[in-house]
Amino acid sequence: PQSLKNGYHLVCAVLACLLYGFPGRRLRVIGVTGTNGKTTTTQFITRILMRAGKKVAMASTINFQIGDRAWVNASKFTTLSPWKLQRFLRDAVNEGCEYAVVETSSHALDQNRVWGIPYEIAVMTNVTREHLDYHETMERYREAKCRLFRLAKHSVVNLDMEDPQFFCAREVSRTITYSTKDPQAQLLARGISLDFKGTEFVVDDTHFRLRIPGLFNIENALASLGVARLLQIDFSVASQALESITGVPGRMELVPNHMNADILIDYAVTPDAFEKLYASVLPLKIPGS
Repeated sequence: PQSLKNGYHLVCAVLACLLYGFPGRRLRVIGVTGTNGKTTTTQFITRILMRAGKKVAMASTINFQIGDRAWVNASKFTTLSPWKLQRFLRDAVNEGCEYAVVETSSHALDQNRVWGIPYEIAVMTNVTREHLDYHETMERYREAKCRLFRLAKHSVVNLDMEDPQFFCAREVSRTITYSTKDPQAQLLARGISLDFKGTEFVVDDTHFRLRIPGLFNIENALASLGVARLLQIDFSVASQALESITGVPGRMELVPNHMNADILIDYAVTPDAFEKLYASVLPLKIPGS
């Protein structure tokens, strides 16, 4: 039974924390969860922190980073086992990192694999239909995601997702909301300009330019700006950081080619991801093509 497996993972998490000395307690940990956009948002947050002069560790689906050292996530698991995750955090502490940005899956939350990590900020990108083979219902899936918000001191929530108040109502010290269309959001993207080679928008009179296309990447950028706001990082610094990112592997990744053709690679695997992908690409097609 899954409950028995979850108990096993909990025991492993407790032992791993004891073995490695609860390294998360010596880091400011930011957890990013959601159906889509986790990996890109994790990369955005990390780059902003680095631009602000912070030493950062990052664990994502595609890669790991500790300070200036980065390597590929060959396992392809979004969140590592308790043993590997606690060892990663211990290495980050030993390397003098101040922050850790951890992409956190619903499976890891449900299975207690992140037990013992004192998250400072929980970031929600969105929740759409996925992993129902495991969670069985959307209610249980959302509840698994919600565990991250019970662990965190602060939160960042996307108002453009379905039923965002489910996550805004959590007992955290402060919640930052963001949106590309809801004027009630604390961070609202205005003056949006979409192009095949990138996007531009304005938040609180600061101009932002992404060299990655797609309206949903503006949402991911807004999520990272919510973290910057909570950490009191100036938006001018965040703007420079986001513009310096030329791409995220497999996420609306432009492929250079000698024919000057516009080719994109994207890791869209859910109905919502495909819908957002096509909605972003189709308006940019050359008329008649």
